[in-house]
Amino acid sequence: MTWYALMRKTCEKTVVANAEAQARLLKKYGANTIWIDFEWYHNNRGCPGNCDSLNLDPEVFPRGLKYIVDVIRENGMIPAIWCSPTHDVNENESLRRDPDMLLVKQKEWCGRYFFDPTNPHFIHDFIPAAFNNVKNWGYRAVKWDTLPRSLDLYDDYHDKFYDPSVTSETALRNVLAKAHEVLGGDVSLLSCSGENDRVVTACSEMFDAARIGSDIFDWKEYIQYGVARMLKFYPMHNTMLLCDPDNPVLREEYNTMDQAISRASLYSMMGAPSILAMI
Repeated sequence: MTWYALMRKTCEKTVVANAEAQARLLKKYGANTIWIDFEWYHNNRGCPGNCDSLNLDPEVFPRGLKYIVDVIRENGMIPAIWCSPTHDVNENESLRRDPDMLLVKQKEWCGRYFFDPTNPHFIHDFIPAAFNNVKNWGYRAVKWDTLPRSLDLYDDYHDKFYDPSVTSETALRNVLAKAHEVLGGDVSLLSCSGENDRVVTACSEMFDAARIGSDIFDWKEYIQYGVARMLKFYPMHNTMLLCDPDNPVLREEYNTMDQAISRASLYSMMGAPSILAMI
């Protein structure tokens, strides 16, 4: 997983380097997956006009995301990818064709175009298009981000729903069910729900794993979003879904040596997933 180390410098070159380094150094210890985070269609340049959740940024991944899958598999690992199809950064072709599926245009860190989860065009056109792309490229796990913010906007603009009789949570669950239908049973669906409890508790059985805390860098964040969140949600861990308290960041600028050891030890003892950002 590249974002914690590279952030907005993630690109084809750095992902390939991560895959090769992980295969050489860490695969023998159990590291088995390479993660493509959100820079494939959302970056610090604001994403060019031809870039959206259906069309990757050609400057960032010039040979496409199927090529990245091939590289990851050649190194003996599982390809995984970030997505956030409750919204988009630009007007994608589905939205241009069916503008009524737009719920609200509002600038957020993740994009501007938030879709109506009850609109038939969104459910039966856009969601299959987005997830068939991911499936056809060959990714075996999909992490779905910005779900709490989407739910908040569903509440705020509920009267604009195509079907306002549907609650925000039920609307989201229907969208998740459609994504499962498209992906099939052999692709894992993962939730990036952050510090908000709502998605974790309302949709937990819809996911194979869920991020249960916000970004963790410094020690205070580790206590707040790592330790406290694992203690809160541990009864769900490996019984309902795999709980992910976010990266055990070990870098010197965020830890003493004892603190770094404690982070790695806690995650190991609790059986939490270890996500590495290497290069």
